[in-house]
Amino acid sequence: MSARTLKNLLSVATIVLAFAAALAWWQDWSGREALFAATVVCSLATLFIGWRQDRVAFAELEALSDVPNPPVEQVREYRLRHPQATLLEAVAAVKQHNKAL
Repeated sequence: MSARTLKNLLSVATIVLAFAAALAWWQDWSGREALFAATVVCSLATLFIGWRQDRVAFAELEALSDVPNPPVEQVREYRLRHPQATLLEAVAAVKQHNKAL
C-alpha cells in the first residue's frame, strides 16, 4: 500500500469519526447509528472522489491519443521511480515524456 493511499484512508477515517460525532450530538443518535450513517456517507464520497480522479486520468490519456502507447518496460520503470503513481498516471506521464522527445 502506497503512502498516498494510506494518507487518504486516514483522512477518510478522520472525516467519518468527526461526522459520526456530529451526528450523534445533533440527532441524539447512539454511537453505533451515527457511525453507521457516517460510514455510508463517507464511503459514497470516497467512491465519487476515486471516480473523479479516474475521469481526470482518462482525459489526460485522451489528450495524448496521437502519441503511441509506451512500451511496458517504460511504464514499469516509471512506477518503480514513482510508487505512488497509479497505472493511468504512469502511462500518461510516460506518453507525455515520449511526446516531448
